[in-house]
Amino acid sequence: MVEIRLTTLSLKIGISQLPTTENPAITWSVTTVDRSLGPKDIIVDLPEGATIVNVKAITLISIMNDSETEQELDLKLAVEGVTLFNQSNVIGLPAVNKTSASYLISVNASNEVTIDEQVVTLEAFVTLSEAASVRFQAQYYLSITYSSG
Repeated sequence: MVEIRLTTLSLKIGISQLPTTENPAITWSVTTVDRSLGPKDIIVDLPEGATIVNVKAITLISIMNDSETEQELDLKLAVEGVTLFNQSNVIGLPAVNKTSASYLISVNASNEVTIDEQVVTLEAFVTLSEAASVRFQAQYYLSITYSSG
């Protein structure tokens, strides 16, 4: 008796997808309101015949306190209008002018990003604890793992 087994090769590859331009720096001085750090669209671009396995939405937020006011910051990240990250008092800045920080958000966005050539909108929001000048810049990325073959 001869036994034959056939195996299908499935290749999983991760790719990072970037927007075509970066968001400009934004300065806010208003409290108790979710302020947008600017939405950014990224177009999913997969090889022909590929299937999405997993998607991570990644946002790097750079922050600089432009005043001598202590700040506590709330951050949110929405993908396709769905809030996937929402944390209060996630960053604290001391009352020192030009204090800076960075915050990286990485969330599973597999339910929101499902097809090739989809235009995916990522948007971060911030709420300040005190009315003083704080500068922000958000950078958005998608990390897509897909199968092919």
